[in-house]
Amino acid sequence: MQLMALANALYDAIFSGDREGHLDSIFDRLVRFTETHFAAEEEMFRLSGYPDAENHTASHEMLKTQVQEFRTHLGNVDRTLLAIEVTKFLKRWFEEHIQTEDKDFGRFLNAKGVR
Repeated sequence: MQLMALANALYDAIFSGDREGHLDSIFDRLVRFTETHFAAEEEMFRLSGYPDAENHTASHEMLKTQVQEFRTHLGNVDRTLLAIEVTKFLKRWFEEHIQTEDKDFGRFLNAKGVR
């Protein structure tokens, strides 16, 4: 899963002291990932007639906004502390969104015969 790979890359950059300056690149990839992944998922909502699409999309918007805010603050705050905060945020996102809302969508698709 690309989101987890990005979270792991953040973790690695933090604990290496970002000696190679990877945080900017990781944040850029995280912003692009959220935009493209969620657009594709939201198109699947539309095509499938997913009844909870509005709530799920709102959840995506919250994550995209938060990631953009993290990216904006990258140059203005302690980068290591920010990266730790982002890593914690992504962990919560995984536990709360992916494990619940995304699984609900998966069950909806399965009920429609999509495997």
